[in-house]
Amino acid sequence: MNRGVLVLSRDELLELLKVYDISVNPEIPLSVKLNASLKSISDVNNISVSAEELEILLDEIGIVGDDRPLLKNVVNKINAMILQWRV
Repeated sequence: MNRGVLVLSRDELLELLKVYDISVNPEIPLSVKLNASLKSISDVNNISVSAEELEILLDEIGIVGDDRPLLKNVVNKINAMILQWRV
């Protein structure tokens, strides 16, 4: 399984957490990781993720309009990681 580190700014992490509710399934590893990042939030946040977790995030985020540039940045970073693994 592919694994990597998703690097998000403070604002990107907070924007992601507006669409991915960590309280819905707090026991799954992705929610645990995002909650830990939230509790120790900094200007740059490194989150260890698997390809499957990135796919879950993309499913939760859905299509992002130009009116949400921070969330669009998050999607672009996720897509770049997935594409890197497929090459």
